[in-house]
Amino acid sequence: STSGWAGPVLLATGMLLLVGLLRARSFYTATVMVVSVALTGWLWWSAAPAAQGLVLLAVGLLLLLGAWRHLGAVARSRDAASDPAVLAGLTRVPVPLWMVTFLVVHGAASWVAGDGLFMLFDR
Repeated sequence: STSGWAGPVLLATGMLLLVGLLRARSFYTATVMVVSVALTGWLWWSAAPAAQGLVLLAVGLLLLLGAWRHLGAVARSRDAASDPAVLAGLTRVPVPLWMVTFLVVHGAASWVAGDGLFMLFDR
């Protein structure tokens, strides 16, 4: 069970965002990260555990949908600067095998998220 993990996940996320803020290269990026840190901190400090879990689930699903969209774009691309092409050049593992590994990871993440949603609505 993942019950009780929302608070520690939010704390870790806030800390990672603060570290990432040191690498911000534009005012816009820094502003988005400061707002993200503030919202994450507020959620960690003052929201009920159920609300924390729901927000984390919603953000995770949004990120997962974006990951699938990006995977589709990468699969259609023949750009030598794409992630699978760069990895293929660095490792000598062919691009199609990198795409299969990305597909497996996306599928596993989707399975876990779907299972979490099913458990949420099965109550």
